[in-house]
Amino acid sequence: MPRADAQSTMISSIDLAKTVGEADFMQVNVQDAGSQLSWLLELVEEGETVIIARHGEPVAELVPARRKAGFPFGIAREEPLVAPGDDWWQPISDAEAEDWIGGR
Repeated sequence: MPRADAQSTMISSIDLAKTVGEADFMQVNVQDAGSQLSWLLELVEEGETVIIARHGEPVAELVPARRKAGFPFGIAREEPLVAPGDDWWQPISDAEAEDWIGGR
């Protein structure tokens, strides 16, 4: 539930306790969202969902950004290319070099 402080009373067009089904959210018109964006982002960081509406019709939703962990792209997205530890940088053996050169 949004906190009730002096800043929340400054924005008269925000419905602080709108409920749709079981989900609570805050609805703000576009003009108020623009002038109070920093405060709205603080609310989103605290777990609130903020709906931005134009003429009373929802057009956008502010929700927390998804955090990406690990390597950001390519084949290493799901797991690292090398195992943890220092063994990965050791020179390869002659047999490993021959296998690599031979394409095995």
